Amino acid sequence: MKKYILFIPIFLILLVLFFIYQKKSNENDALLEQIAIVRKQIVESRNNNAHSFAPLDYKKALAAYDSTMFFWNIENEKFFIVRDYSLCHQWADKAVDLAGEASLKSDNNLGNLRAEFQQTKLRVENELELHQLFYNKIPQPESIRKSFTKTSILYREALLLSENNDHQKSIEKLNAALLYLLKSNQYCHDKVKAYFADFQAWSNLVEEGISNSKKQKVTCVIVDKFGRNCFLYKNGVLVKSYDIELGENWMVNKKYQGDLATPEGKYRIVDKKQNGRTKFYKALLIDYPNENDKERFEKNRLNGSIPARKKIGGLIELHGHGGKGADWTQGCVALSDSDMDDLYARVVIGTPVIIVGSVKPLNFYIKINR
Repeated sequence: MKKYILFIPIFLILLVLFFIYQKKSNENDALLEQIAIVRKQIVESRNNNAHSFAPLDYKKALAAYDSTMFFWNIENEKFFIVRDYSLCHQWADKAVDLAGEASLKSDNNLGNLRAEFQQTKLRVENELELHQLFYNKIPQPESIRKSFTKTSILYREALLLSENNDHQKSIEKLNAALLYLLKSNQYCHDKVKAYFADFQAWSNLVEEGISNSKKQKVTCVIVDKFGRNCFLYKNGVLVKSYDIELGENWMVNKKYQGDLATPEGKYRIVDKKQNGRTKFYKALLIDYPNENDKERFEKNRLNGSIPARKKIGGLIELHGHGGKGADWTQGCVALSDSDMDDLYARVVIGTPVIIVGSVKPLNFYIKINR
């Protein structure tokens, strides 16, 4: 009987211990489930590129997970009766929250980076378009051309980085490209602005030429250097337009022989060449240098802006063999052979030829290309 009496408290103690063990085991299982959730959340956070676009929050989530595992290991080393997983649950909850915040911030930051990339890319592309359509034909020093080449390389690198989702580096490349591009375009802008300072004088020459064509019932040729056009007027009415190519240094008024510049001013056709008299298919020789050109040449030579040994030059023509897509002449105006055939047939010796920097104001081109 005494044995049974002793067994009862032992049994009760064992029963209590069993229930405590079961409770702790259930708590441990619950914690393991929570830890699995934490791991899943952290994996999702990394898949959302939180390690790249919200690195601080992502590291905090990892640290909270590490703390969870640290305290879990400590509790499991204790006798099961005294195990307390409450601190583990707290760190696990915190890890889940931090991983979620990291994912959210990553999405936001990635969205902001993509938006910044698109905005910067658009700005670079607008400046590129402006350069290619408007400034690319302007004579530029080698340093400016190298800047534009660097721009093109950096732009392509930025696109490749973006395709690999490295938006931060792609933005850095775009910003670097933009600096080079702005340098190139600013140089061209300043040069064009200075060039168009003579626009009023050009406009007066054009108006005078068209007016005389109308009054005198004659043909007049107007060459627009900047617009790359040769216009044919008859009786004051535009009847034909031809594409042209110029001297390599076309963006100045011709100063002396060999400067590769196309002259500006009022001229007349003094000779029509064909049948082997020119190496450029057909040619219309103009009376450069005229009196104005000679007077300007002497003035520039006296003030030292022209080297003393330089000559004024001559033999400026409107001739064939154009259509190369680049400025290549020694200062002449080149048309395609078919256009030269047409122009040649429409003009006579004595026909006025007016060469100007542009027939349209600068803001016409800026509005079109921006």
